[in-house]
Order: sequence, then C-alpha cells, then structure tokens
Amino acid sequence: MKQKKWTYFMILVLALAVICFAYLHFMNRPKVPENGLLVIGQGKEITVAVDQLPHQKAEGVLVNGKGEEKEVSEDAVVLTEVLKAAGIDPASLSSITLTASDEYSASYTIDEADRVFLVQDEEKKISAFIFGDPNAKRRIHDVDRVEAE
Repeated sequence: MKQKKWTYFMILVLALAVICFAYLHFMNRPKVPENGLLVIGQGKEITVAVDQLPHQKAEGVLVNGKGEEKEVSEDAVVLTEVLKAAGIDPASLSSITLTASDEYSASYTIDEADRVFLVQDEEKKISAFIFGDPNAKRRIHDVDRVEAE
C-alpha cells in the first residue's frame, strides 16, 4: 500500500514538473506577430510582413524523402528579400536558420538563401522550401523566425 502511494506521489511530481517546464518554455519564446516573421541578426530583432514584400512566381520540383517528385507553382518571396527588408545584408552572413512555431528548424548556407522560397497559405502560415533539395527535412511549415548568422 505504501509503494502505491509513493508511485502516485512521484507521478504527480513528474506531471507538475512537466507542466512547469512547458509553461516556462512557452513564456520565454520570442513573440511573433501574426502575418510576420521575426528576423534576428546583426544585433537586430525586426518583424517583417511577408505579404508586403515583392512576390515572384516560384515554379519547380519538390522532392520528398522517398525521392518522389511533385511539380509546384506558387507565388513566393525569396528569403534574401526578407533579410533585406529587415536591414540585414545577406553578403555578410554565413548561415540562416528558419524556425517553425513548434521549434522545428533547418539551416541554410548563404549560397542557398536566394533559392529558399517562402509561401503563405490561406491561414497566413509561412512554409519554406528549396526546389530539388533531396533533404525533405529542410522543408519547414509554419515558419515564424529567421536567425541570420
């Protein structure tokens, strides 16, 4: 009987610890306004409204993890345009990390930045991809931060 009470007590303590850590994690995340990206780099933190930037037609082939190809034609913004809108010179960078709202992230070299396309869906969520990139894990959905290094 004592062992059962001890087990319930430990489960309660662990549950409270998980709730506390989750709360702290979400409270310490950078606040990103809707319909924008938080661009962090060169000592700046600037919000950029992607829908206000110049769009271009992005047409090409996306490759998934199985090697299957999918034709895509979307109005998109090039990642370097987001950096320029934030006042960051892409030529002075070495890498860029895009982070989604669930903290999933992918990094790109500065040489790839002009091939990274950002697309907004009907819900104003932003997705990022590179045509022909065989690493489907670098395709990110619901991007909310750009960290320039």
